[in-house]
Amino acid sequence: MNICVLSDGYPSKNNYRGIFVVKLCEEFADLGHSVNIIAPQSLTRCLINHESLNPRSFVHKTKKGNEIKVFQPYTITFSNWKGFQKISYFIQKKAVSKTIKHLEKIPDVFYGHFWHNGFTLYDIISSINKPLFVASGESIINFHNAISQDKKKKFADYVKGVICVSTKNKMESIEKGLAIEEKCYVFPNAADETIFHKKDKKECRRKLGFPIDSFIVAFCGSFDEKKGSLRLSEAIKKLNDNDIKTIFIGSGKEIPDCDGILFCSFLPHTEIADYLNCADVFVLPTLAEGSSNAIAEAIACGLPVISSDRPFNYDILNQTNSILIDPTNIDEIAEAIKKIKNDDVLRGKLKKGAENFSNEISLKVRAQKILKMIENENKNKLE
Repeated sequence: MNICVLSDGYPSKNNYRGIFVVKLCEEFADLGHSVNIIAPQSLTRCLINHESLNPRSFVHKTKKGNEIKVFQPYTITFSNWKGFQKISYFIQKKAVSKTIKHLEKIPDVFYGHFWHNGFTLYDIISSINKPLFVASGESIINFHNAISQDKKKKFADYVKGVICVSTKNKMESIEKGLAIEEKCYVFPNAADETIFHKKDKKECRRKLGFPIDSFIVAFCGSFDEKKGSLRLSEAIKKLNDNDIKTIFIGSGKEIPDCDGILFCSFLPHTEIADYLNCADVFVLPTLAEGSSNAIAEAIACGLPVISSDRPFNYDILNQTNSILIDPTNIDEIAEAIKKIKNDDVLRGKLKKGAENFSNEISLKVRAQKILKMIENENKNKLE
């Protein structure tokens, strides 16, 4: 198949924007499909955030040498300016439409990453009746408020399939009128097993200069209220245990300040696995997710997980690989860490559960499932 993917961004040296879309597209390409990624660049965002612009078109090569064509047309966005959203949409739609028209070949399938990108593609390709698939991975879905009931129904009818990262996303998409149940498939986010896999803990600690015998807690995410970096920091303070050390991978305004921090900064995606493999447990007291990529990557590294007892986690976390807690309750977070630290049997059981489950959240397997679904839906359409 020739697949065209519309994404919010493409990763660069200092940000992950679009990294998981690119990883999935690499799997599509390595499985023998032709892939085009359209990831518009906002001139206003680059100016405000002091980001450099990428070339408007270039070729991305997978590790196996397969090519993905990437197009990054320039746009102007006013996402935070009330009343200007329609202007932003018009400019982006025009840039995407122009890019599609200049592709060497009209794609067989279009794939919108998140609902707003799916609708942009629908607005462009519905006149030529090309198959459209949408991936819903939003932590909170609010796109339904941007379109009328009539447009929403036509859009839902047109979409051939919806890839939901969690059952929570599936139910929310249906409840908000964006999707029809029989078109929805739940494929949780997955980890790139070529990067994220179990390694020797002591070797990783020696490599990074971390203490060999300490109990290390890892966190990976934005340093903000949603992800809970300060809630974890407060839980560590409450434990007041000098043997507990922490690794905070990320960036943001809510910078952890507990004792025993071994690392607290942004990391390139390819370097995260070594740090995770130094840890004894992964903790993410997050308030909202579609399906956490960070948790999937921690599981792939064989780590027990402490995270939120909320529906977005239920497809990948259970009593075999995690302890689920109230993410707003500092005492619960602290008690769960203490429990895993002090109970060798429990820690071993949860590690084993993570290792057993890691095969089910392989990026390659997820890509195969998505492609099979797309092929089956297209076949059903032809029949």
